[in-house]
Amino acid sequence: MARASCATDSSSLRRGSLEGGAEDVVAVDAEDAVVGPWAAAGTERAKIPHTRRCRGRGMKRLRSRSGAPHRGAGGHAVAARSALLVALRCRRVQRRDPPARASAPRAGCYGVAMALRLATHDGPFHADDVLACALVRVFRDPEVEVVRTRDPERLAEADVVVDVGGEHDPAAGRFDHHQKSYEGPRSSAGMVLDWLEAEGHLPAALAQRLREEVVDYVDAVDNGRRRPEEGVPCLSTVLGTLNELAEGEFDRWYLRAVDLASDYLRAFRAGVRRAEEAAETVRAAMREAVAEERNVLFFDRYVKWKPTYFAEGGQTHPTQYALFPGPKGKDWRVVTIPVELGSREDKRKLPESWGGLEGAALEEVTGVPGSVFCHRNRFIASFTSREAALKALERWDRLAAPTPDA
Repeated sequence: MARASCATDSSSLRRGSLEGGAEDVVAVDAEDAVVGPWAAAGTERAKIPHTRRCRGRGMKRLRSRSGAPHRGAGGHAVAARSALLVALRCRRVQRRDPPARASAPRAGCYGVAMALRLATHDGPFHADDVLACALVRVFRDPEVEVVRTRDPERLAEADVVVDVGGEHDPAAGRFDHHQKSYEGPRSSAGMVLDWLEAEGHLPAALAQRLREEVVDYVDAVDNGRRRPEEGVPCLSTVLGTLNELAEGEFDRWYLRAVDLASDYLRAFRAGVRRAEEAAETVRAAMREAVAEERNVLFFDRYVKWKPTYFAEGGQTHPTQYALFPGPKGKDWRVVTIPVELGSREDKRKLPESWGGLEGAALEEVTGVPGSVFCHRNRFIASFTSREAALKALERWDRLAAPTPDA
């Protein structure tokens, strides 16, 4: 394979040459991918020169870290053109040693940060290595470069290695759980989640939710502590089943699986955020209902209110109904509040005379135009507007202290 020399000290660049000073030359593979920051064995980290734009020209003048301009044989323009040629030709530094920390970003030409390189094993994939890669993509680097290999040299080049390599060293970005020296409960997915949380790439509360609701199960299945229930889909079986479509193209379908897992993680994160927002909305509605001495919770939009409501003492809260707009914004709904979360018993039913009516028949009973529908079991009623719903409740004294069903 053809080799080239990438000069990292631009003072030694010359027209038509890629040769540089002996102490600053870094071995690269001219046919491979992007420039990285670590030199070959025995050399120091590459010294990327700063740049400063020349006044009145689109060319850049190369300057050393001390501020002195670099002057090649052909002047600044030649030096800049030579630097550009180096950047195009030298596309990846062949690193012999892994970075000191996986969290340290690799730098390309002129210090431009490069995508994290993640390596995992080739061939059939499993939920843990798919989820580990998706976790890195969603919470660490959306442009992460994925390499599937078991070649030790290629693994050594990666910033992060998951589910292969026989090493668990978070500081070096190594996350394998197959070696005898590891006796913990994690698979590569759990290891990567722990690392991302420790490095501050996601909040502790979100990490704990992911651990309890998603990752611990994947870890347990991959390590043989649990077996997926037959006939019941779960993340482990869904991701693993994609191997059936690979027909030898495991790398392509691995990336499809990572896409699926990444979307799931983004949706999970969005759900947690909405739940946090909803929780504060519910607390405020509960406070307002008490302050205004009414037995109806008001919401300007639909939120998942029951978990927070009962977590905040809803069993003894004076409210008996909740009022909110329908999902399409075309109606307003009154629903009964159960005596406890998950119960089918309500604190108080809607009026017996409303049950099973709709349209004109319901309007006649409520005396309110815009009355649309009431379920025969009297746990939900629909109205065309918020005002109509409140007026109907007021006519039956539903905003006052509890009275016997009408």
